[in-house]
Amino acid sequence: METVTRSRWTTRNTLLVIVVAVLTLAALVFALQTDDPGRPGADGELEVVMEGYRFEPDVLTVPAETPLTFVFVNRDDTLHGVQFGRAVAGERAREVGFETDLFDGVPTEVSPSRARVDHRNPQAHLEVAVEPGETVRLRTELPADRVGEWEMGCFDACGAHYRVGLVGRLIVEPPSS
Repeated sequence: METVTRSRWTTRNTLLVIVVAVLTLAALVFALQTDDPGRPGADGELEVVMEGYRFEPDVLTVPAETPLTFVFVNRDDTLHGVQFGRAVAGERAREVGFETDLFDGVPTEVSPSRARVDHRNPQAHLEVAVEPGETVRLRTELPADRVGEWEMGCFDACGAHYRVGLVGRLIVEPPSS
């Protein structure tokens, strides 16, 4: 009788340990999946690293009508400029930026003040210049009329950085209610 009781107790405890382990693992997997590097953190910051002529992450998703801080970190040994927009302007092998600027008419603050304005296009386009080894912050709040998909790219060296892969996407989602 004692062996049967001990066996049931051991089986229940073993099952309990297995259930707790499975639930813990599921919670860990869920936590890792929801910690998306392409979304801003609770503080509204979103880090974008430039390294190896790539953006990491290369797909960003942000809400409209929410204070945001893009944190650009340049780990390459050359200057990179970051623009956000639609429709690449310029000719093949000489891309100069986007025809439509995401930040047109949108208040922005860049620190340190390394923003450049590209006067080669009819509109003044915001281009954030990030020196090698530097970090630059762009603070803004995108209006609801910017909801949709945008491109980001570096057009330095007559668009060569863009052509070799220093490109990405920005998805602006509707404001949360």
